[in-house]
Amino acid sequence: MPGRPSAKCQVGSGHTDFNDQRQRRSQSERKRWQCAVCEMILKTKDNLLYHLKNHVGERPYKCLLCRSTFTAKSGLARHARSHNAKAFKCNVCDATFMWKHSLVCHLMAHTSNKPWRCFVCDATFPRKDLLIVHLRKHTGERPYQCTECDSTFTRCGDLNVHLRKHSGQRPHSCTVCSKTFTTKGILNVHSLSHSSEKPFQCNVCEVTFAYKQALVGHLKAHSGQRPYQCNICQAAFVRRFVLKTHLMIHADGRPFHCSVCDAKFRRKEHLRLHLRMHTGEKHFQCNICNVRFSDKSYVSQHMMTHTGERPFQCGVCSVRFTYKSALSAHTRIHTGEKPFSCTLCDSTFSQKYYLTCHLRTHTGEKPFQCPVCHKAFSMKSTVRSHYYRMHPGEAIPLSGI
Repeated sequence: MPGRPSAKCQVGSGHTDFNDQRQRRSQSERKRWQCAVCEMILKTKDNLLYHLKNHVGERPYKCLLCRSTFTAKSGLARHARSHNAKAFKCNVCDATFMWKHSLVCHLMAHTSNKPWRCFVCDATFPRKDLLIVHLRKHTGERPYQCTECDSTFTRCGDLNVHLRKHSGQRPHSCTVCSKTFTTKGILNVHSLSHSSEKPFQCNVCEVTFAYKQALVGHLKAHSGQRPYQCNICQAAFVRRFVLKTHLMIHADGRPFHCSVCDAKFRRKEHLRLHLRMHTGEKHFQCNICNVRFSDKSYVSQHMMTHTGERPFQCGVCSVRFTYKSALSAHTRIHTGEKPFSCTLCDSTFSQKYYLTCHLRTHTGEKPFQCPVCHKAFSMKSTVRSHYYRMHPGEAIPLSGI
């Protein structure tokens, strides 16, 4: 009949209009739940409200056991499992995990299944979210911003860890020395300092290391690779942090100040070691003579006095030394170098210790005292000479001098 094709056409047209209208409404709803900070589009209003907490740093849910904080109640619930036994076990390598999704991600490492490929550099990833984070390296996108110092980050987790620097929160504590850390990863690295375990071995010289990063840096020494170069003097270094320390020499930067004696240091760990001189902290002990030290590296150096080991040899006269610093000071005898200058009388010295002793002639300081007659001296060696010459029969020991 002639009327039917027309009616069918009208129904089809109405159906197409309905689809277009539904699509436009769907796009409008999607735009409705778009983040105004990073333009991310969320499915629902609740998801958007939860997402916004990442930008403002709001973390209202607190763990009662370790004081970690979270943006959502579900995050706190997942975290609570970390204080209990690990329930999910890998059937390939027996590794255990607290969450099922962690096990699923781990299993991909055994299958080498990485279906998500970066279209810029062809890097592959086992999960889509890892690819999204990776792409930000190419685009320069850093959507997560700190509200305290304007630092920006590619991942929300990195922002959360950074915020702990401002809040002073250090939820991960060492069970041996009670030292606290901002992340569990840093705690795990620190824990190796309490054990003699060195699981990472060099396949060239068989030297072992406690940390993987230390092995990576060591291997560069074999290959001669020095990827980090100073743009001022062209000196090259194996590690980035060594370059950063070196750059302070050009800037004459010593940003770390001692609150007790106003001494200044280029590196934070040097200040930490220096402070132990004031506090008298000596946590590390020689297991042969029980002498105690403020730093673990000093124990390693001290052990050479028991073994007789002298690994540092002069290239000119073949004299060997226990410490690298002693070799450096000795080398100046051959070169005639005197880098330490007195600011009062223009005298120069090959070692910093000699400059320190010389400065006492200007200040009149005499910190070393004879234990018998209490006569004061500016140098430790002068006290010893005086003691053995003037008090040969005395039984008072020269302990500490």
